Amino acid sequence: MISFDFPQSELDNKLAVPHYEVRNILNNLSREFETVSIGDCAKVASGSYIPEYVSDGTPYLRVGNIGEFQFNLNDEDTEFVDPDHPDLTDRVFVEEGDVVIPRTGTLGNASIATHQTVGAVMSQHVTRISFDGVDPYYAVAFLNTEFGKEQMLHSGHGSTRKELTHKSLKRIEIPIVEDGIEDIAQSVREAMEAEHKANGKLEKALDLFREGIQIGISKELGSASFSVRTNDIQDEKYFSFIPEHYRPEYRDVVREIRANYKTKQLGDIAKINRGQGTTVDEYSTEGIPFVRPSDLVNWEIDPYPDHYATLDTYEKFDQEVQENDILYSIEGKVGQSAILLEDEKCVFKNHIERIRIQNEQVDPVFAFLFLNTEYGDYQVRTKKVIQTTIPGIAGRIREVYIPISPADSDDFNEEIHEAISVAKEGLQLKKQKKDSLSSAKTKISKILEDQIER
Repeated sequence: MISFDFPQSELDNKLAVPHYEVRNILNNLSREFETVSIGDCAKVASGSYIPEYVSDGTPYLRVGNIGEFQFNLNDEDTEFVDPDHPDLTDRVFVEEGDVVIPRTGTLGNASIATHQTVGAVMSQHVTRISFDGVDPYYAVAFLNTEFGKEQMLHSGHGSTRKELTHKSLKRIEIPIVEDGIEDIAQSVREAMEAEHKANGKLEKALDLFREGIQIGISKELGSASFSVRTNDIQDEKYFSFIPEHYRPEYRDVVREIRANYKTKQLGDIAKINRGQGTTVDEYSTEGIPFVRPSDLVNWEIDPYPDHYATLDTYEKFDQEVQENDILYSIEGKVGQSAILLEDEKCVFKNHIERIRIQNEQVDPVFAFLFLNTEYGDYQVRTKKVIQTTIPGIAGRIREVYIPISPADSDDFNEEIHEAISVAKEGLQLKKQKKDSLSSAKTKISKILEDQIER
C-alpha cells in the first residue's frame, strides 16, 4: 500500500486519491530533478477507427499490440489496413522514434516505433508522442518506470474505461537526470536493434524451414464447403462432428509428412506438462514472469508481463523450466508459443503446456520451428474444439506428428540445418535484447529511487 501526506492548502474540489497521487509524484520529481512536461517537449496525436481489415496492408496498432518497450506483432494479434484508406490522415501514421501508448483501456505501457512499426496506423484508442528536445529512447525508458506508469495510470479519466486525454497526457512530467540520459537511451536503442534483428532471423529461419521440408502447403484455404470420404472419418481415433477437422488442406499436410518422413508423435519424444491454475493473491507486481497465453509474444515470453510471481509462489508451483523448453498455448490463443532462453525463469498457467524434447534425434529448435509453421499448425487445427466460448485442444498437442528424419535418409537437408542455425542466432539476439532492456530499467529506476523518497 502507498500512503502519502498532502497539504490541505493544496486540496481542490476533486476527492479522487489517484488525482493527488499524480500530483505527489510530480512534486517529488520536480523537487529532485529538472523536469519537462510532455506538452512542452513533444507533439501528441491519436489514431482513427478503421473497421475494414485487409490481409495484406499496413499494421493497425491497437491497445493489445502495445507492451513495455516493444510491440506485440503476433499474427493472431495483429490486423492490417489499407494505407490508402480515405479516412486516414498523416497524423495516424507512426514515425521513427515515436513513443506509442494506449489512450483508453489498459493504460501504463509505452512502446517505441522502429523498423517494422514505422508507418503503422494507429487505432482511435492509441496515441503517439513525437518528442523534440528529449531523446525518445530515454523517454520511453522513463514512462515504463513506476514513476512514469503511475502518472499515465492515474491521469486517466472515466469510471468504467479510463481514457488518457491529450490534455492530461501533456501534463505528465519527465525528469532530466544528469549523467544518465545518454547511457539509458543507448541501452534501449541496442535492445530495439537486437529485437529487430532477432525477429528478422526467426522469420528467415521459418522460411528456410518451409523450403527444407519440401512439402507444398495451401496458405489460402479453399471453399467453405468440401467433401470427405467416409473412410477418413471412420479411421479417426477421436470422432468429431466439427467439419473443419476434416478439411482436405489439413489432412493433406499430415499425409505428406508421414509419407516423406519417419515421424513420431510429440508425446513420444517429449515430456509435456500442463501449467497450474492460479488465484489473484498469487500475482505480484514484480518478480518472476507469470506467463499466460497473452504473454507469449514474438516467439518469446514477454519480459514485462501483466503479472509476476514472488519467489515463494515460484517455489510453491515447482515448475522447473530450462533453456529450450517450449511453452505452448492450448487454450484461448491456441498455437502461440515461446522457447525459453538461457537462465530464463517463469511460472506458467494452466492454459499453457511445457514441451521438453527428450529425443536425441530432435533438436528442440527444430520442434519449435515445426510447430510455428503450417506443418504443425494445420495438425493442431484438426484437434481444436470450442470449450463453452474458448477454443482449446486439451492434451492433444501430444498427437502432432514430428519428423525425425527423411524417409530415405538419416539426416535432414542443408536448408533445415541452416534454419536451425539462423533461429539460434535469433534467440541469442532475443537474450541480448532482454539484457539491454533490463540494464536500462535498472539504471533509470536506481537514479530515481535513490533521489525520491515516497
